Amino acid sequence: MAVRIRGQVTQGNVGRQTGRSSVKKTEGGGKASPSERVDLSAKDAAATVAKGASGGVGEVNEARVAELRAKIASGEYRADLKLVAERIIAEAVAFEGH
Repeated sequence: MAVRIRGQVTQGNVGRQTGRSSVKKTEGGGKASPSERVDLSAKDAAATVAKGASGGVGEVNEARVAELRAKIASGEYRADLKLVAERIIAEAVAFEGH
């Protein structure tokens, strides 16, 4: 099956061009038949990526979010920068393993 994407598809940065063709040919080297094509707009592709990325997100504690926003706004919130750095590194290591 070939996938044809109309418009620009972003990969990590909004508006960044990939420099690659958006049409993939079939195994035999020919073009896919109309029944084997899937057309996606750039917005649809971005929405698909966003849905996949948010799949592991659980419920949001709205009260906790409001509390943190208030602390940030008042300047009371202090992040544990060592913990933040450790988690960023752990995420990067886990991502490299995929």
